[in-house]
Amino acid sequence: MRTLAERRRAALWTHAAIGVVCTAAVLTYDTPVQGWFLSGRALLVVPLLLLGVAAEAAFWLVQRTDPGTTAGCTSVIFGGRANSEDRAHLLGSSSTWDNDGDDHSRDGDSASWCRVCELQRPVRAKHCYKCGFCVRRFDHHCPYVGVCIGEQNHRWFLLFVVLHAALCLIGLFALAPTLTTDLPNSSPSSSSSASSSTSFPSALRWAARKSLAIAGVILLAAGSLVFSILSLCHLYLICDGQTTWEFLSSDRIAYLKALKGDSPFDAGFVQNIRAVLWPEKAGRDWAALLPKQQQRQSQQHQRRSHQPAVAEEADLQARIETT
Repeated sequence: MRTLAERRRAALWTHAAIGVVCTAAVLTYDTPVQGWFLSGRALLVVPLLLLGVAAEAAFWLVQRTDPGTTAGCTSVIFGGRANSEDRAHLLGSSSTWDNDGDDHSRDGDSASWCRVCELQRPVRAKHCYKCGFCVRRFDHHCPYVGVCIGEQNHRWFLLFVVLHAALCLIGLFALAPTLTTDLPNSSPSSSSSASSSTSFPSALRWAARKSLAIAGVILLAAGSLVFSILSLCHLYLICDGQTTWEFLSSDRIAYLKALKGDSPFDAGFVQNIRAVLWPEKAGRDWAALLPKQQQRQSQQHQRRSHQPAVAEEADLQARIETT
C-alpha cells in the first residue's frame, strides 16, 4: 500500500502528463487559441493564462492542504501506511473493522471510537483506510488527486473541478474542429476497389498527422464530462448541506437513517456555502444540529464504546511493543 506522499506524487505526474498533452494539442494545430497567442491578443491570452494558473494552483492546494485531520490523530503507528491486513494481524480475526476499512460501528453511529487514530471521532468525521487517519466533515477520497477531501480542502477541490471544467470545455471547442480538416477522401469517379485501396493509406496518414489532436480531443472530452458532472454534483450537495459520503451512505449512517434523506446539517443556502468556503469562521457544532434523540443515542454509544476500546487499545500497544 503506497504512502500518502507516493500517491500525491503519482497523481501530480499523471495530472501533469495529461495537461502537457492537451496544451500541446491546442497550441500545435490551427486553433483559435493558437491564433490568439501568435497574434498577441493580450485581452484573450492573459485571462486564459490566468485561468490555467488558477486551476493548477487549486490542484496544488487540494493536495497540500490538510483535509481536516482530527486533532490528536496518532495513526503513525504504521508510518502512515496502516492497512486492513496490519490491523487484522494486530487486533485478531475477531476485529470489528468494516469491509471498506472504516472503523465506524456497524450501525454507523454519529460518533465512535477510532482504534487506529485512538480518539473519539466527532460527528461527520470518517476514517479513511487509504490515508490512515480520520477526516473532519469527510466528503470522499479522490484517487485522481491522491488525497481525502474534507473540511479544510473541500473549497479548493470545488475550485479545482470548476476551473478544470472551464479549461476542458474551452480546449475541446477549440481543438475538435481541427479533426474535420484534411479529411481523407477518394475520387468519386474511381472504382470501389480502387477507392478502398487508396482511402485506407490516406486514413492512416491523416490519423498520424492528427494523432496529437485525437488524443487531446479524447482527454478533453472526458475531462469536460467528468469535471462538469463533479462541479454540478458538489454545488448541489454543498447547497443542500450534505457531503458525498453522507449522500451515498445515508442508509448506513445512524443519524441519517431516521431522517429519510433530509440532512440535519442544512442551515440554509448561505450558511451551507459559508461552512465550506470559510470553515474556520463558520465554527459549526455539527453535533448540536442533530435531533435530540440522535444526540442522546450518540452520547450513550460513546460511553459504551469507549470502555472496551481502551482495553483493546492497551492490548494493541502491548502487541506492538513485543513485535
